[in-house]
Amino acid sequence: MPQDYTKELLKKGEERKRLTEQLQELLLNVAGKIADSVPLGTEVEVAGVRYRAHRYSSNIGSFRTVVVVDQESCEDFPVFRAIDNEPPGSEYYLHRDYGRIVHVAAREEFLHFANHLPEIIRAFEVKEDAIIEELRDAFERLRTSL
Repeated sequence: MPQDYTKELLKKGEERKRLTEQLQELLLNVAGKIADSVPLGTEVEVAGVRYRAHRYSSNIGSFRTVVVVDQESCEDFPVFRAIDNEPPGSEYYLHRDYGRIVHVAAREEFLHFANHLPEIIRAFEVKEDAIIEELRDAFERLRTSL
């Protein structure tokens, strides 16, 4: 019976899909919170992967998330892969706007993001600390000179 041969494989495939979807939902939530908390374009590098707070916009609306910056892409035209809840490694048109393609991170990139999440969040916090310090310094200089 050929179906018996693939029964366990099919069960494992379904389990992988279920776990992937759950992980993606959780990570998309966290990535959105990070992207909402820091200035757009803020970049950090953790364990050899560069992450950036990014906003995707279409003719209907937008959303913010963290993207993986493709280190091999041209610096003038970087390629981003989004922490998103679409299938890993896929791409889609945001709000069916054919001018706004969203490339979704690969499964390995989701796992890297998940496994390094505390360090990634801390790296974004360090960037925020630097901005806050600069703002305080500027405020104090102005306050004392006026």
